[in-house]
Amino acid sequence: MKKTLFRSCAMMIAATVASLWMQAFAYGMPKQEFRSAWVATVWALDWPTIGAEPSVQQAEIDRMLDSLKTANFNAVNFQVRSMCDAMYRSSYEPWSSYLTGTRGQDPGYDPLQYVVEGCHKRGMECHAWVNPYRFSTGTDWNTAKDQDLKNNGWLISYGTYIILDPAQQRTIDRIVNVCKEIITNYDVDGILYDDYFYPSGIPTNSTADDYDEWQQSGTTLSFGDWRRDNINRMVRAVYDMIQQERPEVRFGISPAGVAASSSSVASKYGVDPCPAGSDWQYNS
Repeated sequence: MKKTLFRSCAMMIAATVASLWMQAFAYGMPKQEFRSAWVATVWALDWPTIGAEPSVQQAEIDRMLDSLKTANFNAVNFQVRSMCDAMYRSSYEPWSSYLTGTRGQDPGYDPLQYVVEGCHKRGMECHAWVNPYRFSTGTDWNTAKDQDLKNNGWLISYGTYIILDPAQQRTIDRIVNVCKEIITNYDVDGILYDDYFYPSGIPTNSTADDYDEWQQSGTTLSFGDWRRDNINRMVRAVYDMIQQERPEVRFGISPAGVAASSSSVASKYGVDPCPAGSDWQYNS
């Protein structure tokens, strides 16, 4: 009797497990989990030691990648452009000041190339993390490339926060070219943005740097929707370029969570209503 009951239970469990596996395969099992770590180079938050010898900075990278591999990560999101600068050899941007302490100074090696090779040697992916717009959060950069941006109307500001003007077509073209250069010259597995676009808290009235630009654009969009469309146009252009040049390269964005205070506005933009409000909301 006990043996019969045991066999019945075992058969039921086996049938249940088989059913679950069949359901999983029916919905499609993920090919691979994306277990990534973000490596921030802005302000040298995660890396490097500013001004250290190349061998020291490279040893820091090696220890970091070894640690991530041991912890079972399979991808690294390496910040290569944080302030219209570069952690790689760029035709468009000056070398990052976080390498040598001096913006525009060649560090004597190519950090992105070193990280890409290090990741792939360890069986990990390397995604180039790009901040598309941010130029400065208070520091007055003064390389020749910086002077071109400052003196020729490329920038808008909010307090000490300065960004490339998202509304300008030349801004979109520049970002496309920056990303194209990266995927052309480096064997990266992806291009990745974080959540820095227009600064949080930027005015939505006539005090904004880009208010007159919106009014003179001839658009029928609201000020907020016009700004959102500027971002959308850039994202679309970068995506199209990647699909044309290297379609195997993945393109992703890690945006900030945004809510709307009214259900009608939430429905319009496909976001969650949030009666309590937030620092920056969609408006009509």
